[in-house]
Amino acid sequence: MFKGLFITGSMLGLLGDFVQEQGISIPEVDEAIVQYGSQSRVSFQLWSGLLEKISVAVADPAVGLAIGSRVVPRHVGVLGYLVLSCQNLGEALARFARYQRLVYDVNPFNVRVDEKGMEFRWGIDYGKPGALVDETSIAALFSFLHRLTNQPLNPSFVSFVNPKPANVKIYSDFFHCPVEFDDKITRFRFPIEYLSVPLLHSDTTLLDLLSQQAEALLAVLPKADVFEE
Repeated sequence: MFKGLFITGSMLGLLGDFVQEQGISIPEVDEAIVQYGSQSRVSFQLWSGLLEKISVAVADPAVGLAIGSRVVPRHVGVLGYLVLSCQNLGEALARFARYQRLVYDVNPFNVRVDEKGMEFRWGIDYGKPGALVDETSIAALFSFLHRLTNQPLNPSFVSFVNPKPANVKIYSDFFHCPVEFDDKITRFRFPIEYLSVPLLHSDTTLLDLLSQQAEALLAVLPKADVFEE
């Protein structure tokens, strides 16, 4: 179902770091990093399969949240350093919206901006990736945005398309906001007042250079409109 869909190879480093922190050995993760870690795109099937192997090895019902929370810029490739160079959170979120397919090109993605804030939306046109994949991805986004500001800026709402888990409190405690399940789309919303918060490492010169690089990488992908009026 997900044939032809991709994530960036640098995200494999996130799995490697997590496995190392846990003190466990998963040879398939090590092999994937060596073989595919430097590639701009690796298959969704590989990513999903490695997450499943980690899940089996780690006795944690919310292991996706634990993995995603370890994200750092080098795991996100050029996009990680690009948003790190933005002036404020609003600019960083807008750049993420434009270039997120360089990191996670699985289901159609769009952004809605209104008086309530900025809401990221992922559909299920190509199927549901599963709770483990979705939770890792959204946890990584949430954790990375915290690293950009070093402030406790929490989303106002998160929802998943997957069935409600036995312990919802794990999720509301992690995201510090209401979390719902069995939604028609995956959603992640930030309050409008957060968009003006300055970032720690803004660099307009580096931002321009990295934006050019990101545009070149994006140009080889099929076009997609992500902003919704």
